[in-house]
Amino acid sequence: GTVCADFSRGKDPANLCKKFTAEIMLTGYGILACTLIVLFSSYFRGRLPYEVFYVLHHFVFAMFALAIAHTMDDEFRKNTPAGMGRSQNFRWFSTSLVIYLVDRIYAHYAVYQMVKVRSTSFTLDSSILVLTLQRPANFKFRCGQHAYLRVPAIDCFWHPFSISSAPSCDELRFIIEVQGPGSWTRRLLDLC
Repeated sequence: GTVCADFSRGKDPANLCKKFTAEIMLTGYGILACTLIVLFSSYFRGRLPYEVFYVLHHFVFAMFALAIAHTMDDEFRKNTPAGMGRSQNFRWFSTSLVIYLVDRIYAHYAVYQMVKVRSTSFTLDSSILVLTLQRPANFKFRCGQHAYLRVPAIDCFWHPFSISSAPSCDELRFIIEVQGPGSWTRRLLDLC
């Protein structure tokens, strides 16, 4: 407001108002907003439902797209040396995006397997749930690794849990701390 008014009155010869609304500034504002969304959702992860945290972290893709658009401004379109140097963001971001997408496609089609529940048990106060699943054929893991579980009766999201069974066992065991009312783990307990 004040910057634009100063220019109208002749007090701002640099025309900062125009510069603050230029294409490169608008994409920069968008990048900053996406970054802040991801950072704040990371900071408040313990207080947010996992599903909200997961969806908000996909703002990284909007940030990538805006970063690419950010470097393809007037300088880039005019083929100036500065513009051509900045255009390398497209190469870096698109390469990392392709690697991520290949990993997600592989995980979805090659690793996704439906398994049967062998048993469930929980503590007297229902604070811990032990979920034992049939181990899929050719499922290999090492101590300390996790697996993503999805229960369509609860929601469509994949939730990461540490595998509690030994790699030599013929079953997969998960020891799950049940969270508060309305949480995914509470709904899983209720389903069992």
